Amino acid sequence: MGPSILLFSPAAADSTAVGGTLPALPLLLYDNVWNSEEHILAGYHHSDEWSGAAWVTAGDGSAAGRSAVVFAGTKGTGDCWYGFSDGTVWPDEPPYPPIPPDGERGWWSSGFTGELLFYDPADLAAVAAGSLDPDRPQPYATLPLDDFLFAVRSDQQKHHVGAIAFDRAHGRLFVMEPLADGDDSIVHVWQVR
Repeated sequence: MGPSILLFSPAAADSTAVGGTLPALPLLLYDNVWNSEEHILAGYHHSDEWSGAAWVTAGDGSAAGRSAVVFAGTKGTGDCWYGFSDGTVWPDEPPYPPIPPDGERGWWSSGFTGELLFYDPADLAAVAAGSLDPDRPQPYATLPLDDFLFAVRSDQQKHHVGAIAFDRAHGRLFVMEPLADGDDSIVHVWQVR
């Protein structure tokens, strides 16, 4: 019920048998709907989509506050429901409602916004050291992106942003905006200082 980060060793992948389980250490792993809803991302909606992450640094990245783990995604806002974008809630039992003409059944919110979430790497290091549970870190900042995007056409549009990458050598953050130009995606680039 929020983004996740799992740490694993490529060497472990080489030694894991086909069909085996790769050992991993969760650095960020919130509760899920099957076991609890106590430790979740603040403001979480089931319709949230966190599609990419990058470790971003400024300068040499060694000074406090000079690095962050950044997630890019689409955040649900307002009310959240399972059903259709028109507000139709899908019931647990029949009778089921008719499917709207362009109906895509799934998790919906009354609005969506593209965002970047900023996590403190020190929180993730505390998880790795065993002094903080992986469901405890919360973002210290968010950056709304919709004012910079070209293809946001409605309040209920999903998939505002996609993959994210950071060019450490040049200090550039790349964020994909899917289907921003017809069938083509575009890449937004920010200089990190």
